[in-house]
Amino acid sequence: MTAKLTVLLPVYNGLLYLPQAVNSILNQTMPDFKFLIIDDGSTDGTAEYLDRLQDPRLLIVHQANIGLGATLNRGLDMCNTEFIARMDADDISFPNRFQQQLSYMVDHPNVVMVGTQVDFIVNTKIFPGPRTPVKHSEIQRLLNRGKAAICHPSIMVRTTAIKEIGGYRIRGAGEETDLFLRMCEVGEVVNLNEVLHLMRLHRLSTCYVSWSEVKLGYAYAIHCAKCRSNNMKEPSFEGYRISWSEQDLLGKISNRIDGWSAREYRDALIDIADGKKLRGYIKLGCAAIFRLEGVARRISGRIRSWGREC
Repeated sequence: MTAKLTVLLPVYNGLLYLPQAVNSILNQTMPDFKFLIIDDGSTDGTAEYLDRLQDPRLLIVHQANIGLGATLNRGLDMCNTEFIARMDADDISFPNRFQQQLSYMVDHPNVVMVGTQVDFIVNTKIFPGPRTPVKHSEIQRLLNRGKAAICHPSIMVRTTAIKEIGGYRIRGAGEETDLFLRMCEVGEVVNLNEVLHLMRLHRLSTCYVSWSEVKLGYAYAIHCAKCRSNNMKEPSFEGYRISWSEQDLLGKISNRIDGWSAREYRDALIDIADGKKLRGYIKLGCAAIFRLEGVARRISGRIRSWGREC
């Protein structure tokens, strides 16, 4: 039987959590798939770990470091199956994730990308994640507002659709939002209404190290989507970066507050998982003051749950 699915996992210095991520894929209830792991120039022992793995579904590729977007595009070029699923090196997929997603896409040929609901994992504790919309129209609406609407490492896509739009375009933070908006233009994009993926929070994540770049990537993706809808030429990323740096003072303050509150929210969950519960809930309250739409509606749920053990 020919595999219909390739799982694409890029990794750079991810040895700490990589074995859990790999095992969650190899132990899927749907066993027939290809598993492409691209080591993007790791220096922490990742390469040696990968070379020790023994499974006929695995294809391990080692390369010099070129960054996430370029690595993902190289992976897309190597995929020849009907579907591609994403996976991050520090996350965990539920055993039935691929079976659920693939079944949905086979039954809905108009759907080009499907994500899942996601919970957060911090150390060994699991916290409820924000629930994302299931319908295409609401996902597209939120994406055009710069809001989280679909979890990148939880997606499964039709290979023809993602190659039709040219894969990833932005080098660095924001590449997923640009991809999502362009995928919305070639077919239906949905989320399953079931938690099938755990996203790991830690202080080395993009949210902590380059939030300004994340906001720039989001803004560029949204601006390009507006240009396409109005039949206007899209600017280059570097050209847009210049105009972004010249935004007014109010815009700069708003972006700084947004970045601070996003970090404060995730930092709060990490503190709670580390046993620093009082400090964590104080941080949740501070984050809610500036992110009422995204955080306040979830604080009551956090208070009711200290985080369950994984």
